[in-house]
Amino acid sequence: MRKICALAAAAFTAAALSASADAAGFWVSPVYSHSASADMDGFNDEVTTTTYGIVGGYGLFTLGYQVTDYDFDSYDPINKLHLLHADVHYDGEFSDGFGYFVGIGGSLGWEDDFHPSEAYTVRPRAGVSVRLNPDFSLMLGLKANFNEAENRFIPIVALKYRSLGDYGLSGVFGYPETRVMYRWADWIALEGSVSAFNQDVYQLSDDSALARKGYFVEDSFNAAAGFVVNPVEAITLRAGVNATFDRDFKIYSNDGDEIHKYSSDPSYGFYLNGSANF
Repeated sequence: MRKICALAAAAFTAAALSASADAAGFWVSPVYSHSASADMDGFNDEVTTTTYGIVGGYGLFTLGYQVTDYDFDSYDPINKLHLLHADVHYDGEFSDGFGYFVGIGGSLGWEDDFHPSEAYTVRPRAGVSVRLNPDFSLMLGLKANFNEAENRFIPIVALKYRSLGDYGLSGVFGYPETRVMYRWADWIALEGSVSAFNQDVYQLSDDSALARKGYFVEDSFNAAAGFVVNPVEAITLRAGVNATFDRDFKIYSNDGDEIHKYSSDPSYGFYLNGSANF
């Protein structure tokens, strides 16, 4: 089994990317999403997914907690899954027009029994940015996921157009994520996103029928579109539809060996969330 100290060293060596958020005051956001029933290939079942939680932050730091409820039609191999996550990031400049971004995130994911030394994921990221002109910036970097089940390295290649939320069109176009927004008034905007890499890792319960103290990993490709409403300056409301494609559920033993892999058909749903700034 991989050791935490080795992963921590790799995390700090690789360091970390941030979405370019400016240091700000305290904010808090409840989140909710629901995906309709989807057929499970090779499992002879259907699954519906509901996720809810709360996220907050201050300045460069973010902390959140969420619960994901998998509802299988004829078989319940998994109870509710819990995820506690945090992130810190920083953006700076080497010189005028040439900057950098670093950050590191971490999470603890578990089903029933909580073993922090085994249920962790560490996500470092880092990169550079080059301002091409007043509207466009190029971002290049690398991010990684380190955990007991599987490690991954993901390149970051993106073209940023203006500051997200400016009047008219703005966004970040690239890999592994594209985010766009079109704002035509102070109080309302249209947003969309496509994410090519989404991964959540949870440790299963000590007596799990799937793998005792093993790991449940979900990988997926996501897309979403919706409205952003600001009824007052300090309040933001978001609502829209989402779709999940190329969704895999993988089961690992406690030693990190893959045991089973299941896939589901595309699923469609909606999301609701709001945030308050203080």
